[in-house]
Amino acid sequence: MNNIIAPNVGESITVVSILKWLKKDGQFVTSGELLLEIESDKATVELVAPSTGVLKILKQNGAKVPVGEIIGTVDDAANPSPTHLAPSARKAALEKKIDTTLIAGTGKDGRVTKGDVLQFTQPATVQPIMKGTNIYANTYERRVAMSTLRSRIAERLVQAQQTAAILTTFNEIDMSKVIALRNKEKENFKAKHGVALSFMSFFTKASIEGLKVVPEINAYVEDNTIIYHDYYDIGIAVGTDRGLVVPVLRDVEKMNFVEMEKTLTE
Repeated sequence: MNNIIAPNVGESITVVSILKWLKKDGQFVTSGELLLEIESDKATVELVAPSTGVLKILKQNGAKVPVGEIIGTVDDAANPSPTHLAPSARKAALEKKIDTTLIAGTGKDGRVTKGDVLQFTQPATVQPIMKGTNIYANTYERRVAMSTLRSRIAERLVQAQQTAAILTTFNEIDMSKVIALRNKEKENFKAKHGVALSFMSFFTKASIEGLKVVPEINAYVEDNTIIYHDYYDIGIAVGTDRGLVVPVLRDVEKMNFVEMEKTLTE
């Protein structure tokens, strides 16, 4: 018998909360398998099974327990009962040569069903979805669920943004090569394409490369999901006789300098 102990997640933390058990009471688990999520004021921690055996849950979801208290046990002397495997699931597992002890059952009392076996064999994929309000048919988004820890960090960052002083920082970069290239090509560019070669095209291309390196900047959070934009729509402020306008360049990563400059001019 191995005990599952409420962990010490940081200095001055004496009590933690059981956020969510990921396995059911009486379910057969394997060593190292994720069992539950523990939460404190400072962090969220995932606990794994200390051994292979049958799980006994002593403290339920939402319970607040002192650090060091036993919240569950794993009986490593127990074996998975044949009754936990539906006949159709057993047949499917034999055909696909799957170790059913690795499958979390969703049937009654944790019973492994045929659907559980088939689901276990399917690779996890992130499905792209079309933007519902965008008329451009070639733009996509990806939805990726946040972990509990990342979700909590996001909440705290929003709180900090609402209560803390927000500052702006500036970093200087060496533009000498860009300036030299523009000075060299601007006359030929204007004569050949009928539009001026501005610095904005360089800035836009550089911004896209930065967004590719850090895709989270080109994303937003909805509930507990990060929605990534697999496209780049860039708004550029332009001063005109009618005032400041912000044209949006759609799918600008597919544009060259000529296309960007002509779109801005139009």
